[in-house]
Amino acid sequence: VALLDQAKEIEDLLNGKSGFGSLAVGATLTIGNYLATLLIGSFMQQHPESQVKLHVQNTANIVHQVAHYEIDLGLIEGDCSHPDIEVQTWVEDELVVFCA
Repeated sequence: VALLDQAKEIEDLLNGKSGFGSLAVGATLTIGNYLATLLIGSFMQQHPESQVKLHVQNTANIVHQVAHYEIDLGLIEGDCSHPDIEVQTWVEDELVVFCA
């Protein structure tokens, strides 16, 4: 029976009838406090059956956690040169200096 239940879950997932389940996201401080919360909120509205946990830490910790499969996705501002991680640019950002 357990194998049939697992087969049904896989079939539902492949047919888009099942949610993403639990998702662990890591983000650096700025992304975690300003962007990730908005993105996760939007994702949760589209997929209310899913559970998302956000881990806010520094870049080195996020890279380590992704490399060791402790989190599913990392959103970082710094560089990542880990040989086992595929990095994709997500958003271009610029720094602006201003004064009064």
